[in-house]
Amino acid sequence: MDTKISIGFVIAMALLIIVVLLCLIVAVIAFLAEEKGVMFPVIGIAVVWALVTAGLCWPWEMQYHQWQKTSGVVYQSVGRLISGGDSSGPTEQFVVRFRDGRVRRCDDSRCAGLTPGLTLSLWCMRDWQWASTPGWKCRYAGVDK
Repeated sequence: MDTKISIGFVIAMALLIIVVLLCLIVAVIAFLAEEKGVMFPVIGIAVVWALVTAGLCWPWEMQYHQWQKTSGVVYQSVGRLISGGDSSGPTEQFVVRFRDGRVRRCDDSRCAGLTPGLTLSLWCMRDWQWASTPGWKCRYAGVDK
């Protein structure tokens, strides 16, 4: 299966590593200089940063942090207007149903022109929903006729 890790997840993990390593270096230097007043707050910053990063990256399964390429023959494509909830106005999203029964949300206007029988490729990431069934949010990857 073709997969790509989300850039947001890569950035979050890189920042986590950098901040924790810097805090560790400062804590070791403070320990060697016998500056206990600096060491413990720096360790606290590292722990808080790790907890915040873990919270922001929840859910922790990789299917929620990587794009998976999926293809199939289009059975039906239907557009839906979704309220922006603020002054930005509504956006249109497309629900694509494949012949094998899979349903994916396409966040690209190119999905408006899909007709039954086309072979569609999408880059999809699992979309977690509170108190509901998780779905898939997808980006357009191409069509084969």
